[in-house]
Amino acid sequence: MVFLDLNRFKLINDTHGHSEGDRALQLFADVLREVSRGADVVGRLGGDEFVALLGEPGYAGAKALVDRTRGRLSAACLDSGLEYDLHFSAGVLQVEPDATHGVEELLSEADRLMYADKLRRA
Repeated sequence: MVFLDLNRFKLINDTHGHSEGDRALQLFADVLREVSRGADVVGRLGGDEFVALLGEPGYAGAKALVDRTRGRLSAACLDSGLEYDLHFSAGVLQVEPDATHGVEELLSEADRLMYADKLRRA
């Protein structure tokens, strides 16, 4: 599981307006869909938060998705003519197939890991 959060999204809305914020969200969602694999499930949780459940197991598969997203997002921002760059933080949580944790517990842990990444990037 990968929990992703756009950095400084409120600043985009405040500076460029909510329609530009919507454009940024759509661009990010498009990039996530583009870099994900057939067995991956990617969705928006709300606001500027997204989650990816990966069919490719392990931390290495999740890290590869994050790396692909970072690379493609940079190019997509240039291609779209944005006046700013989009950046995100990600929390990677490896979930064992036989784990009995609930979805809320898993999301909470992945969110905690994402915030740790956000602090490193600040």
